[in-house]
Amino acid sequence: MKILLFFTVSFALCIVTASATYQRDKKSILERIKQIQNTPNYHKQPDLVKELGTLFYYLATEEEQYLETSKSYFQKLKILKPEWIPISDAYLAMLTALQAKYTLWPLNKLSYANTALSELDKCVLKSPKNIEILYLRATLCHNLPAVFNRKNTAIQDCKSICKYMKQNKSLYSPELIQDIIRFVKNTNYVSPAEMQMLES
Repeated sequence: MKILLFFTVSFALCIVTASATYQRDKKSILERIKQIQNTPNYHKQPDLVKELGTLFYYLATEEEQYLETSKSYFQKLKILKPEWIPISDAYLAMLTALQAKYTLWPLNKLSYANTALSELDKCVLKSPKNIEILYLRATLCHNLPAVFNRKNTAIQDCKSICKYMKQNKSLYSPELIQDIIRFVKNTNYVSPAEMQMLES
């Protein structure tokens, strides 16, 4: 019983820590959501649908009520843009991980976490150079309790991000790039040379 209690508290704290990775404030997120939703035919534009899913994901890291809305946008994105299925599935996996934060039962927390990890592993296999997917998996693995034994995954993902950043930088928003750089730097998982390569 004590072990389960320790696991529950530790895991909840780790997921909260993971959510703090995303440097967004609620007011600016809600303003951007409103702006997008006022755009004609926004629901038919993959870029905007992805952005909405991501923005609601940021909100979901702090408030459970936004989980299903974020899920709905990523599920829609899979239909709108099949070639983006790996990144859609990666965010859906992260939303599954967040469910562990909001559920009370320890075994459910464990189940959600294992499901999320399994799905993220599949996404990385499909898109091994996608730095956004690598970043999502790294943030989760970095913040999980040691019992999951996924620290090496986080380390390798951070090193891969450094390796692939330069050739893929133009594909991502400046805000996401800064989030990624900040996260990798704070982990201390990469060498100074790798960090220089990431920031160049």
